[in-house]
Amino acid sequence: MPRNPTTQLEKELLKNLGFILREIRVDHGYTSIDGFAKENGFSVSICTRWESGKNMNILSTMRLCNTFLISLAELMDLWDTFNNRKTRHLYQSKKKELVERAQLMLEHLNNTTEIK
Repeated sequence: MPRNPTTQLEKELLKNLGFILREIRVDHGYTSIDGFAKENGFSVSICTRWESGKNMNILSTMRLCNTFLISLAELMDLWDTFNNRKTRHLYQSKKKELVERAQLMLEHLNNTTEIK
């Protein structure tokens, strides 16, 4: 059975992950959580819980990484950067890099699909 976060630090770390996931969703052009959920086969309630830092597990995180075309390692690096006071100033540039790369990959995939 999964363990719920018990300390304030654990709750804050999960909340930070939810914040990052929300920012990535918005940067991918999904201003509405409803639209994101519908287009990617998620329920709105589960997306809301993820973005509030609740009910996160490794499978959910991997599904979101797959949706955003980023690796779990990249997401965890971004999360670590955000949580570390010494590197927090790098967070926005790292996030922008990941989103731009994913958008280029999506454009390439869409162009490849249209040609066939």
